Amino acid sequence: MTMYITPIQLKKSVNQLKSNNQKVNAFLGLITLLMHGDELGENYWKSNMVNVAKHLDATLYINENKPNRGEDKFWFTLLQPDWLEKVFELMLKNQKISIQDCAIVLMWNKPFKNIGELIKDFTDKINCQPLINKCFSLNVTEQLTSTVVPTVADLKGIFNIDSGHCTLNFDSEKLLAKPAGDLTSAPYVQTLYAGTSFRKAFTVNDFDFLDTYKLSPPLKTKRMQPASNFDLSNFIDSLQQSNLTFKKAVSYRFTAALQTKPFVILTGLSGSGKTKLAEAFSLWICESEEQYCMVSVGADWTNREPLLGFPNALDEGQYIKPDCGALDLILRAKEDAEHPYFLILDEMNMSHVERYFADFLSAMESIQGTITLHPEGEAWNDCEVPATISLPKNLFVIGTVNIDETTYMFSPKVLDRANVIEFRVSNDEMAGYFSAPKPLDMGALEAAGASMAGSFVNSAGDKSQVADGLGATLMPFFDKLQAVGAEFGYRTAAEMSRFVAICKVLADTTMSDDEVIDAAIIQKLLPKLHGSRNKIEKVLRALGSLCLEDSSLDAFLVDKNGADQHAVKYPLSYEKLNRMYQRVLADGFTSFAEA
Repeated sequence: MTMYITPIQLKKSVNQLKSNNQKVNAFLGLITLLMHGDELGENYWKSNMVNVAKHLDATLYINENKPNRGEDKFWFTLLQPDWLEKVFELMLKNQKISIQDCAIVLMWNKPFKNIGELIKDFTDKINCQPLINKCFSLNVTEQLTSTVVPTVADLKGIFNIDSGHCTLNFDSEKLLAKPAGDLTSAPYVQTLYAGTSFRKAFTVNDFDFLDTYKLSPPLKTKRMQPASNFDLSNFIDSLQQSNLTFKKAVSYRFTAALQTKPFVILTGLSGSGKTKLAEAFSLWICESEEQYCMVSVGADWTNREPLLGFPNALDEGQYIKPDCGALDLILRAKEDAEHPYFLILDEMNMSHVERYFADFLSAMESIQGTITLHPEGEAWNDCEVPATISLPKNLFVIGTVNIDETTYMFSPKVLDRANVIEFRVSNDEMAGYFSAPKPLDMGALEAAGASMAGSFVNSAGDKSQVADGLGATLMPFFDKLQAVGAEFGYRTAAEMSRFVAICKVLADTTMSDDEVIDAAIIQKLLPKLHGSRNKIEKVLRALGSLCLEDSSLDAFLVDKNGADQHAVKYPLSYEKLNRMYQRVLADGFTSFAEA
C-alpha cells in the first residue's frame, strides 16, 4: 500500500530538528547538494543547482506557487581533507542528527511502502556512507502515515502560515519570506556559498575551479548510482566497452576467488591480460583512485620495508612510510570498511615472496590479523602510524606472476593461501584479435560498478556460503595427491567449498556445476604439484583419469590425429595435467607454473 507522511508528522520532525543549537538549515542544504550531485568525489562535488533549488522549494517552501528555476546551473565544492569532522563540529555541534527526521523533512512528498523504504531511498540519494555514519543517528521509530497525499493547504494550517513567509526555518521559530530554493538569500545553500562559517570544511564556487585553474581532478568521480546488488554481468559489459577481451568464465572465476579469500594470484603467459584484469576490476568497482594501489615488486625486496615501511632508527618516534603507498592504502581501508580496496602486486615473484610478504601471509590466517609496525611508548604518541595494524576485511590483494629465468618459484605456503588463476591465449582468441584490433578504453570502466561495491564487500564477508556434497568428487584427488606429498588440508577444502558456492551464484547458469568444480581443482589443488618424473609421472596420469567422464580409463591417450580419445569432464584441469605430463616426459621435471 502506498503511504505518505502526514502533516502532523512533518511538523513533529521539523520540531525535532530544531534543537541543540545546530546549524540545521546549512546541513540540510549540504545534504541537498549531495542528493543532486552530477559528479561526486572524495574532495570534489559538482551539483546541479536547478535541481537543488527545485527540491528545496518542493519540500521546504509551503506555497502553491513554486518559482521557475530556469536552465541548468552548477556549483562546485572543494572539500578539505578533514571536511567531515568539521561539518560534524561546525554544523552539528558534535551531536548526531536523526536520519529519520531528515528523510521526512526532505522527502515528505514522496510515496513509500514503509518508513524503512523512505530512509533507504534518502540514503541512496545522498550516496556518501562516511557522512551517513558520522553525522546521522540511525534509530527508526513508528511514524504517523496516511494514504492521503498532503496538500499545501493542510501544511499551511499545521504550520500556521497566513502570510508571505512560507519557508520552513530550522534555526529559528520564524518562517522565512524567500523561497527555500533561492540561491542568493535563502539560508539553505546561500550560506554555504557566500558565508565564511564553514570555510574550514569546504568552499563552494559557481565556476569549475578545476578547469579555470587547470588543476588535476582531485579524486573526481562520476555521480554514483544508488547502492545495488553485485551483478558481474555489468562488469563483463564494461569490459567489452573498454575493448578488453576475456572469457566470461575467467571473470566469474576471478571475482569468485576474490570473494572466497582476498588473495588471488594471476599467472600464465606474459602479456595475456593478468595485470589488465586486476586493474580493470579495481577501476570498475572503486569510486576513487584512493581505493587501489598498483606496486611493481622489485628484485631487491628482501624484507617487508618496501610494503610496510620501517621505524626511523635515528629519530625515535618517527615512522618512514613506503613510497609505493601500500601502507596508506591499508590505513584508508581500515577507516572505510564499506568499500573495497585493492593492493595489486605486479610481477610478484621478482623477489622471494616469503621475504617481503610473510607478515601478510601470517595475518591472513590469524583471527586478529595483526601486524606490528613499531614499538609503543611515550616517544611514539605523536606518530600518525599506529603501532599495530590488522588486515582490513575489505582489502583485496592481487598478485601477478610471470615465469622466466629472472623470477622465483612460489612455496607451498604461499600457494596454499591463494586461488591461482592461469591465463592462456587460444588460437581462436588471437585470430579474433587480429581480425579486428581495437585500442583500449580504460575510461569506460571508471566507477561503472561502484554502486555495487558495498554488496561485493558484504558478500566477501559472508562466511556462510559453503557448498555441500563435494566429498565424493574431491576425495579421490586427495588420495592421489597424498602419494606425492601434495595432499590438501582443511583450509584448502574449506576454501574450495566456499569458492564453488560463490561461483555458482555469480555465474548462475553461465557455468555448469562441473565447470565450477573444474575451476576449483585447477586453482586450488594443482598449483602445488611439482616434481621429477620418478616422483610424479604416475600421479599425473592418475589425476588425469579422474578428470575424465569415465575415471577408470587411462588418461592422455590420443588418436592418430592427436585428438584425445576420451570424453573429458574437467577440461581445464585435464589440459593442464596433460601439459605437465608432456613436460615431465620431455625434461624429467615439471611444475604447475612452468607447464
